[in-house]
Amino acid sequence: MILPKFKLKVQLPAFFPHFFRRITALPFLHYLNYFFWLLLLASIPLNLYHSKIFGFTNLTKLRYELLEFPNNQHFHTELGNYYISQNQFDQAEKEYRLANDNILGTTTSPEDTNNNIRNKMQNLQDEIIIWQNISYNFPDYNFSYLKLATLYIALGKKDETKRYIDILLSHDPQNTWGLELKSLL
Repeated sequence: MILPKFKLKVQLPAFFPHFFRRITALPFLHYLNYFFWLLLLASIPLNLYHSKIFGFTNLTKLRYELLEFPNNQHFHTELGNYYISQNQFDQAEKEYRLANDNILGTTTSPEDTNNNIRNKMQNLQDEIIIWQNISYNFPDYNFSYLKLATLYIALGKKDETKRYIDILLSHDPQNTWGLELKSLL
């Protein structure tokens, strides 16, 4: 074999000290490194999804801000905008009235926003008429009944919603969206 001939024989100089440990390290200290990285990795999803984990939504944030500043017109209009996005028109109208009573508007007056709510409700009613025509002309088109049920939910008419869900489920008893809407009522 050739390899043993090329083996280097190196000796360290005497001035290169080597210290021996008199006290050994505790056996669990090497786990601290793993614990640190685990803690760091666990903090990333907590920061990214804190609203889903702890339940802080826009609604709760706005409510906390209103508790701190109850006369702030901006927070009332923002809460009204949130209620519009959730199709809760009565709540939105109350918030816009509060915003109008407290302080004058800065960008859009609450009266204009209240008029926008009324226009949105009229648009929903117009859309209901269109979908009723579709369901009348195409009675086998199940999506029209589902759409009508969701539009009536947006308007807060639960009796009409239940009627269209029942029609949908009589045509398609395994419709997952229809069953889900029925469970929400």
